[in-house]
Amino acid sequence: MDVHLNYNSPVERAYGDWLFAYCIANCQTFQIQGVIWGTRRWFSEAHNGQVSPEQGPDHYDHVHLELNCDGANTP
Repeated sequence: MDVHLNYNSPVERAYGDWLFAYCIANCQTFQIQGVIWGTRRWFSEAHNGQVSPEQGPDHYDHVHLELNCDGANTP
């Protein structure tokens, strides 16, 4: 699922930052396996569930969410 927001707009970036953090905090409730936004990425199964840098330029116009029950439950 993609939520279209502009990373370069201060207001929309604030919404995207909030959504990024909210999705990580509530990943099991909403069955979210991964989130990518701007310069950051998080996947439940990668890097012990820690946020890591995003290398590509593809997620500056939307917050990308990957929905998967099994992935969300990965410690």
